[in-house]
Amino acid sequence: MPSRTGYLEKLIRNYKNHGLGYCAQKIRRFLVKEVLFKNERVEHFIRHGIVRHVKKIQNSFLKPPLYYFRNAPILRKLIEGRKVLIIGAGQSAAELGAIPGGVAVFTCNAGLGLLAEREFKGVVDLYYYHKRRDKWKTRGMEASVVKARINVLVMNNLRHIKDETRLQNAYSKAIADYNRNNFYLKRLIKPYRANDLKANDVTWSSAGMRLLQYALYFKAAEIYLIGIDMTDGYYWGEENARIQTQFDENLMKVLSRKFHNIYTLSKDSAMANYVPYKPLD
Repeated sequence: MPSRTGYLEKLIRNYKNHGLGYCAQKIRRFLVKEVLFKNERVEHFIRHGIVRHVKKIQNSFLKPPLYYFRNAPILRKLIEGRKVLIIGAGQSAAELGAIPGGVAVFTCNAGLGLLAEREFKGVVDLYYYHKRRDKWKTRGMEASVVKARINVLVMNNLRHIKDETRLQNAYSKAIADYNRNNFYLKRLIKPYRANDLKANDVTWSSAGMRLLQYALYFKAAEIYLIGIDMTDGYYWGEENARIQTQFDENLMKVLSRKFHNIYTLSKDSAMANYVPYKPLD
């Protein structure tokens, strides 16, 4: 067995180079291999308990401020003082008309497919994708990104695209963020907390509502929503069960009282229950 001092020195070097999650994996492997390899129950605890809790600490306390300081200059430059159009894939997205020049265009997940379908020739200022890696190709996201002109691409894991040479010319910048990062939400809903809006054990918003958080936090002049309907259907008719619907509704009750620069482009969308209708011109 390696000496404790030598192993700790190596672990410190690994932490500096690779981060906390990597070190947790190394600790587990060391303990299982060298100390506890005969005890299956202890191995299971280390494999599924310690690593899971380390990741929870990392995602809850370490990543949010790190991602903010990395991403804030990019997002502020993209958003501050501008009109922002947020396009989701909900049923009201079918009502989307012409997009005036000078408007920052944000979309997420399948919303990029709508713009491709409409043969949108402009720049998508921000595209946010947070689905699992195994859905990246099966849902056609890769093909949609290749066809688009994207300024800022936001993903929960940039390894999805790191080795995709076809995508390298499809976007100008790529930044990391993830849907359960409530850094912006916490600051936008004060004095409420995410747990105060909790529904069905969900304390995070949908992708479309995350784009709204970006726009509000970085002080967009006006924000227009289309296809952000807080319902389970897509604009092309397919059903899609969303676990965040009730949380999104609770969130809009708070945001619509605090901010008065949010508008819906659809009178028939459920969003019209929270914010006024206003055409984009």
